Amino acid sequence: MQWAQRKENVYLTVPLRDFKDEKISITEKEIFITGKSDDKSYEAKIQLFAEIVPEMSKTQIHGT
Repeated sequence: MQWAQRKENVYLTVPLRDFKDEKISITEKEIFITGKSDDKSYEAKIQLFAEIVPEMSKTQIHGT
């Protein structure tokens, strides 16, 4: 997993093949991700350095 947090943006990359059943939750202080890849379950909780505005957040999932 790659994560970077700048003053205006947070970037998170989760390099999994065929990520399915994904659920992404974004709050002011954390990002929580669950999903499956190759019949394995994955989960990540990232505590942020500073608060963000969840309503202005975007997510993108790209296939590999």
